[in-house]
Amino acid sequence: MSGFMRFLLWTVLILGALGAFLYFAFFDVWKLPADDPQFAVSVEPTLTVGDLVIIARHGSPSTGHLVRCADPDEPRRFVVGRWMAGGGDKVEIVGEGITVDGQRASSPRGCGRPPVSLTNPASGALEPLTCRQVEFAGLTHETLSSTEHAEGKRAMTVDPGKIFLASDNRHMHLDSRDFGSIDPSSCEHVLFRLWGDSGFGDASHRFTIIW
Repeated sequence: MSGFMRFLLWTVLILGALGAFLYFAFFDVWKLPADDPQFAVSVEPTLTVGDLVIIARHGSPSTGHLVRCADPDEPRRFVVGRWMAGGGDKVEIVGEGITVDGQRASSPRGCGRPPVSLTNPASGALEPLTCRQVEFAGLTHETLSSTEHAEGKRAMTVDPGKIFLASDNRHMHLDSRDFGSIDPSSCEHVLFRLWGDSGFGDASHRFTIIW
């Protein structure tokens, strides 16, 4: 074996060992499941079922972060949503916009692309949704909402020691409006999308930082 080939082999082995160490010590690689229609629409527009994402095993996610949490109704599954409020906070949702302790999350502009249409699992109807950029907790993320069939006003106070989780799809949600406040100890920060269900060749779903 030539010197170059030995160097290449050792490089691959070292990088593989380093990757394995980082994976088992700090990160989890997770593919968003496609077997639950409500989950599938709730993670839009930030994520899409089939996306391969990196989850932080350690660290403390906080307000504004997208997190993966144990499903309160089925602990063997996960829910994904935006950490919007903590214990004792008063949350109001009006016109599918969220207000926490009287401070409404700012939504100054659209996402710069046409409205999308998704099938609502609750009704089976195809509904147009508008994408807007939302500024909250020092971060900017994208949300979907309905201008034609917005939900009525909702309000709740987050239980002590719990958090309020909101789907980025504010209209077709799977979040604290459905299962109540959630234990933050079961939540992990969604950090990065490697690529989407179409594979590495789909540049629109490749190498995306998730806030």
